[in-house]
Amino acid sequence: MHPSEIARLLESSPPRERRIIWEMFNHKNDGEVLLEVGEEVRSSLIESMDDESLLAATKGLDIDDLADLLVELPEKVISEALNGMDYQYRNRLEGVLNYPEDTAGA
Repeated sequence: MHPSEIARLLESSPPRERRIIWEMFNHKNDGEVLLEVGEEVRSSLIESMDDESLLAATKGLDIDDLADLLVELPEKVISEALNGMDYQYRNRLEGVLNYPEDTAGA
């Protein structure tokens, strides 16, 4: 399933069933799914994930999406994600993170 389809399924499911549904899918696209769901669902999914899974969810996202997701992750995961990046990529990401919210520029 496409990440947006998984997100719609999660959004339309009762909270108790979301975790079961979440675990049913291949976690290759977790980051994309987390970006597609609403804030409340995203928070509950993030709380249910371990640090390793959260770190894996940051892999493969474009820089703007990564910036959007990182600000919602635990500090330890953010630190590990940043430490795992090469210097140039991390500088670009930090530049995006410093833009005021709801502005364009990357």
